[in-house]
Amino acid sequence: MPRKVEDIVPNMKRSIRDIPLDEDVGETTGKTKKEFRGREVPIKKVMPISPPPIEKSRARTSRSWNPKPILVSLGVLVILGVGGYYISSIFARAVFTIVPRSVEVNVNANYVFNTTDKPDSQLYAVATATDSVTINVPATDGPKTETKAKGMMTVYNAYSPTARRLIAGTRFDSGNGNVYRLTSSIMIPGYSKSGTNIIPGKINAEVMADTAGAEYNVAIANAPEKYNVVAYKGTDKYTTIYGKQYSSFTGGFSGTKKVVDKDTLASTTKSLQSMLALKLMGEIKGSAGADTVMYDNGFIINYNPVIIGGNKAGEATVSISGNAYGVLLNKDQLVRKLAGDANIDSFKGMPYTVPGLEKLSFVINNPKEFSPSKGNTLVAQISGDITIHGQVPVDELKTKLAGLPLGSSDKIMRQYSPIINLEKTSGQVVPPWARIPTNKDKINIIVEK
Repeated sequence: MPRKVEDIVPNMKRSIRDIPLDEDVGETTGKTKKEFRGREVPIKKVMPISPPPIEKSRARTSRSWNPKPILVSLGVLVILGVGGYYISSIFARAVFTIVPRSVEVNVNANYVFNTTDKPDSQLYAVATATDSVTINVPATDGPKTETKAKGMMTVYNAYSPTARRLIAGTRFDSGNGNVYRLTSSIMIPGYSKSGTNIIPGKINAEVMADTAGAEYNVAIANAPEKYNVVAYKGTDKYTTIYGKQYSSFTGGFSGTKKVVDKDTLASTTKSLQSMLALKLMGEIKGSAGADTVMYDNGFIINYNPVIIGGNKAGEATVSISGNAYGVLLNKDQLVRKLAGDANIDSFKGMPYTVPGLEKLSFVINNPKEFSPSKGNTLVAQISGDITIHGQVPVDELKTKLAGLPLGSSDKIMRQYSPIINLEKTSGQVVPPWARIPTNKDKINIIVEK
């Protein structure tokens, strides 16, 4: 229970109950509140004082520091960074743009070519081809006609070092039953020797079929390997004195002669010659090696006479055959001749290409004296412009660049300075911090022309 509070009356004082509630009396003056207010001092608002900073610092330092979260965060960042680096390296790609070094050459001079080594001349080779083409044209039937095929044969003597004579009418067997006779007597030179090798003597001679008929017409492309002298059969001379077809055998016919209009025959002959020229040129170019070049004007054709035949009423076959000779020039030797030793040597033996070499103008200056079948001296004027480009070995470069830092690619490129224009060559890797990929399929080398 609460205690009872008694009225406390201090000595010589009034009871607290006697103090009026509406008047305040000063303790020392005895004046009322109103009188005391006249001396009142206004109370100003005082901002609370913040604790000293040193106390805050002490509060912080009083806490314990835990580095584990920071270390974990750093570890995650490192793992992400390393992982990102290797992942980006896996998908990295490199691109190099290379401009080949080039040398421009203007050509305009006369050049001498021979089949054997001679001073101030270049070697040439001769490719040959023989073929025929045929066209059907309107015709009328004429009188019955019989003609014998004719042609040229080269007769060889590998039997004796002294000359051997064959008289006119000597028969040569083709091996399939067809016989051809010499139209005049010949003297075959004796053979010569080169060490133990026998070099047969030879001479060209005309032969005629023993009998009339178209079956004796033989294109040189279909000629047998040898024609043997019938009279020498069973002796050593049968295999050592022999003939080889030098031209097509043509003109053989037996039957009703076909008559073709003069103008039709002239236009047909012209068309046949153009067709045959294209066919023969294609055959020679097709047989030529990639290291040679043949110019159109270095292509010579000998056309045989037109043959008219056929058995169909109101129609005739018009055929023409010919021998073609193509002058083949070695590309490397020709380019050195045209560009000069200094220009070629500047490539330091590294590969180069010469696009447009085949487009130079090539004109034979001695057409009357030059004979491709004889292989004598050829003089030709060659003119035009060529550009020699270094040939960039793309696969070889990829192998050397694979896995290197991009900064090391310059050292590799300098190894190919004779064929690469270093000032115009550039390279980049994506992403930029990655190395050049080790996978060569991810290295793209662009060779600009």
